[in-house]
Amino acid sequence: MRQEINLYQEPFVKRAVLWGAMRLAQCVIVWLVLLGVLSVGLLWHEARQGEALETSRRSVAHAQGAYEQARASLPEPLADPRLKAELARLEQELSAKQSFLTHFDDRSIGNSEGFSPVLRGLGRQRYSNLWLTRIEIAADGALSFAGSAQRPEAVPAFVSALTTQPIFHGRSFRTLRMEEQGPQLDFELRSREAQR
Repeated sequence: MRQEINLYQEPFVKRAVLWGAMRLAQCVIVWLVLLGVLSVGLLWHEARQGEALETSRRSVAHAQGAYEQARASLPEPLADPRLKAELARLEQELSAKQSFLTHFDDRSIGNSEGFSPVLRGLGRQRYSNLWLTRIEIAADGALSFAGSAQRPEAVPAFVSALTTQPIFHGRSFRTLRMEEQGPQLDFELRSREAQR
């Protein structure tokens, strides 16, 4: 009878130990040495920074003392009466200008609509044998037209055409002046201020 023994079984295989006690002790010593070197370096750096901070504090204290000494040696500043008078004048001028702007800002004075509605009203009409040479729109709403016509009956037609436009409703004209200039008739038409 023959018997075989397998020497490669798990209990007979020699295992390699990765971290033995000796190797672990060596690593711990290396780490401790590195931490010690780093700690010494940091302490040295902190000491240098402390010295630099102390030097800066002394320098600031010296500069502060020099500033206080120089400030104490200067005479007390005196107020210039001319500057006070100029300041009072400028403040009064500013107050007057602000009052002026406030007065006109509420738009209760003058024509708040502008002149566009008047020009639109004039532009909607066709005037044959008549042309305008001057259009004036005053701040109070008064209107003035000057122009020329080839025929005298064109002027009343112009005035009646104005009354068809809403912007001219309720407006009365105080002056109508006509003057014959050769083959044409020059005219001027003025209104009172706009009715509110």
